[in-house]
Amino acid sequence: MIKQTKKQTLKQFKEFYLNDFKKSNPIEYKALRRDKPMMRQIWADHVDALNKEGILTYNQVYNWTNPFN
Repeated sequence: MIKQTKKQTLKQFKEFYLNDFKKSNPIEYKALRRDKPMMRQIWADHVDALNKEGILTYNQVYNWTNPFN
């Protein structure tokens, strides 16, 4: 059962996580956006958390490509 698409998940990640981080840490946000390995890890942690909450399936988490590659 798919509850959320990759497009929805990426939009949510950008709107809620990245925008909140940008507002609270504008200087660190600029550095974070250039740090591709960290962006990939944060995305992986985000989808893993959604999987644990039952929002994403195991198949989605392990078959989606990372948008920050």
